[in-house]
Amino acid sequence: MPREHLPGEFYDFDRGRPMREIGRWITRNQALERVRGGRDVYTPSNSDAVSLAKDVHPGKAFWEGSHAPRERDWDADAVGNRRFPHYHPGGDHETYGHVFYGERGYRVGQARRG
Repeated sequence: MPREHLPGEFYDFDRGRPMREIGRWITRNQALERVRGGRDVYTPSNSDAVSLAKDVHPGKAFWEGSHAPRERDWDADAVGNRRFPHYHPGGDHETYGHVFYGERGYRVGQARRG
C-alpha cells in the first residue's frame, strides 16, 4: 500500500531510486539545508514547494514541469511519464537541489519563471 504524503510536510527525495524516490519525512529546516546543499526534497503541495524554493534563494523560483524520459533513462520505453514537477531556487540549476512536488507526469516538458 502506498504511503500517504501529507500537505505541509517535506520528505527526502532520491532521483537514483526510480519509482521509490520519495523517502523519509524531514523537517522544513532539514529540507532547507538539503536543498541549499544541492540535494533534493519532495512535498505534496505546489505552494509549499515554491515557498521553500524562495526561502532557499530569495527571489523568483524557476518552475519546470515533469521531464520527459531521455532515450538512455531507465523508463524511456515505459508508458506514461514517471517524473515530478519541481522548482529550482533562484533559477540556479547548478548550486541548489530541486524541490519536487505533486503528482508524476504533471505538465511534461513545460517550464516558466514563477
